[in-house]
Amino acid sequence: MSLQHLVEYFNERFEQEASGSRLAFQNNGFVTGSLGGVNVGSLITPVRQTFNYHTIPAYIAQIALMDPQFMPIQAVETGQLLASAARHNAEAASIVNLDRLCRIVHILNYLTATPSNRVLFLDVDPRHILGVDRNHGVYFEEAILKCGLAVNNIAIAMVVNDFYAPYHNQIIHGLRNYRQRGYQLALNIGLRYGTKNLPQLITELAPDYLCINAPDERYADNIIGLNLLKNLAEMTNGKAFLQHIGRQAQFELAEKLGFELVHGEYCEQLAADALRCA
Repeated sequence: MSLQHLVEYFNERFEQEASGSRLAFQNNGFVTGSLGGVNVGSLITPVRQTFNYHTIPAYIAQIALMDPQFMPIQAVETGQLLASAARHNAEAASIVNLDRLCRIVHILNYLTATPSNRVLFLDVDPRHILGVDRNHGVYFEEAILKCGLAVNNIAIAMVVNDFYAPYHNQIIHGLRNYRQRGYQLALNIGLRYGTKNLPQLITELAPDYLCINAPDERYADNIIGLNLLKNLAEMTNGKAFLQHIGRQAQFELAEKLGFELVHGEYCEQLAADALRCA
């Protein structure tokens, strides 16, 4: 099925569900989505091997706000989109519908932007997990299979946040539902590596990946913090990685601590420089 036919298929499905979602196929081959007055697209960036950064085992899909020419201009979080959608049309601003729309947009753009046998990281908002009672991942699995992809190449990534600590059991239940359907799981860890329930969450869930935001240079002198990062790097047998690396010092920190995977603008600069010098 062509990309255009897939867009038409999902639009018919959205109409039947009365979700308020809508896909559009742009002239540049880029798929965008709209819900509650907000237009979204995808920023799909590679995860590279630290010591051989030309090797790309995975990609990360981020939600992108669109400019008037429907080109991605800025990565945003689901929460920012939800707030914006609510200002336009509260009825359409369902976190479940918004999360589903964004992931379908990502899948369709992934089909044309990258080799489809890599792992693709897709965020799921904790509120989506809490908003679905059971069978997490069933709806999205149908979309993945319709696009000719394999569920086990999708890593469902959830942001770790103390705000959702009271819902620990429901979160674990929902993420395990994803795993039972064959998805890989990732925990997306921000700058607060000391989140209270993080060790318990990692132990109970045994995620396939830990996606950890790269600290700034001042962190290099924090021995306790460095030891914590090193422990995190070892907890998933090489499948923890530093993301959003923007400077050389952050990349060198990833090397020093033994992170086998890296992600960010500086890694893309390294790869581009190496190609120019080849």
